[in-house]
Amino acid sequence: MDGSAPALRSAQTPESVPAAPEAAGPEAHPDPLRGWILAACCVVGFARMADPRLWQMGLEIPATAFGAGWQEYRIFSTVTGLLLIAGMLVGGLLGDAYGRRRVLLAGALVSTVAGVLTAVAPGIPWFVVTRSVEVFAGSVAFPLTLAVVRLTFTGRERPVALLIYTAITSVALLVALLAIVIEEAAGWRATLLLPVAAGAVGTYLTWRYVPASRAVAPDLRQSATAVAWALVLLPLTLGVAAGRLAGTWTNPVSLTALALMLLGLAGLALSWRGRMRRRLVAGLGHRRRHLLSVMLLAQALLCFGLTGFALQLYGFFSAVQRYGYIIAGIALAPLLAGAVLAARPATRWALRRDARHLIAGGLAVMGGSLLATALLRPAMPYWPLVIPLVLFGVGYLVAQTAWLTVFMTAMPDAVVGASAGICKATGATGAALGGGVLGTVLLLSGQADFARRLADQGLSAAQIAAARGALDAVLLADAASDRSLPPPTIGQTGLLAAYDASYTVGVATALVVAGVLVLLVAGMVWLVLDVPAARTATAADEAVEALVEPI
Repeated sequence: MDGSAPALRSAQTPESVPAAPEAAGPEAHPDPLRGWILAACCVVGFARMADPRLWQMGLEIPATAFGAGWQEYRIFSTVTGLLLIAGMLVGGLLGDAYGRRRVLLAGALVSTVAGVLTAVAPGIPWFVVTRSVEVFAGSVAFPLTLAVVRLTFTGRERPVALLIYTAITSVALLVALLAIVIEEAAGWRATLLLPVAAGAVGTYLTWRYVPASRAVAPDLRQSATAVAWALVLLPLTLGVAAGRLAGTWTNPVSLTALALMLLGLAGLALSWRGRMRRRLVAGLGHRRRHLLSVMLLAQALLCFGLTGFALQLYGFFSAVQRYGYIIAGIALAPLLAGAVLAARPATRWALRRDARHLIAGGLAVMGGSLLATALLRPAMPYWPLVIPLVLFGVGYLVAQTAWLTVFMTAMPDAVVGASAGICKATGATGAALGGGVLGTVLLLSGQADFARRLADQGLSAAQIAAARGALDAVLLADAASDRSLPPPTIGQTGLLAAYDASYTVGVATALVVAGVLVLLVAGMVWLVLDVPAARTATAADEAVEALVEPI
């Protein structure tokens, strides 16, 4: 194929004309290059998800007890995540307005170039600027990878394409852990080589094969309303959670969330104009609103459970089992094995079975796996955790594939970019909550259990505070690669045993919280999406119409 392929196919579906309705166009004349289009979207999505986080690039975070040294990083990460959520929402809307291929290509190209500049950054200011541009541009392009897959594949091909897309972007999260190994061996600059290379390949494939499409003005007004509403609800969720955990509403996360919510409210005011009060009251009482809310809540809990489960077990393997950073990452491999085992049946079930059963059942398996894993103990062997890890991977992939198939199939072509942006932003919100909320649960419950254990030994409050300081010193000595700090004394070694037990209690508490939440949402999906299998698509259509119609 020559380089003019996109231009030729763009002439058939020009930027000024919306994509053809699914019933008449794509299904009758499928794109012969759809395999390459899927490859382009998967590679761009892989580059975004495999991009290492700061702590994976060698960021020095104190090795304090129960991850207390991570609290400032969690605040920074959540604030950054809020901005990325806004980028995903805006990116989907920009794709509908100015052309999905155009925005996807621009975002992938800018992100890749900024990644190269970050890798050669001579100092901190240059690093901060280029890294910020890289991550934001990637977040703008990311939802459009899902939108293009949705537009390209129809019928029985769509669940297969969405499964491949889900599997590749999910695997990229585990691949990102390789940055820890790469950083130790070759420095932080080398950690950017893989995402930059994937971004370059994805950019080329996007330019070569992805066709152009865009929405028209009436549809854009509906998209803008939906995006503005999401820009209110998603930051509100994170802001309230941060305020409750921090005990104050003036923390950086809540303030950033408030600023984004004000932007969302301004967008709603412009979209609704004089109809705001009347349509708001009517819209919120409609059953379709509840269907859509539960669909988005299910997506948030899928990402909440996956992120929380992986991070909590990674911390347990590295902090309590002393596996080390590399082996701790490898110990999560059964998650991937479970997803591989579920790949074929997940596709077949997405075509033949009621989505309610698959989404609720997958969430229930995830919740049961979380609760079963909460039975872990400090000295237990690794093999009892393999089965819950595998089952969790199976449940996640089945539920995620069914959810994406139903949600994205119901998306009207004209607003698929905004819809994909809301989908990705909802998942990012769940992932941020999974890391931040469960990390705080671990911190609070672990510290409380540790203090109780010391108090049971007859230590006073001052002695408990001194013991915590001694424990931090022991952990710092253990984390020092040059072993320059003195080894722990016999008394301090006893503190480590108590710490291991309390850390395990903290992890178990976090897993129980996550498991209960996931099971509650599984029950909600089962009850609210209670429709016959033959009407699943109709119910999803009704749910998504609530997303794209003016409120």
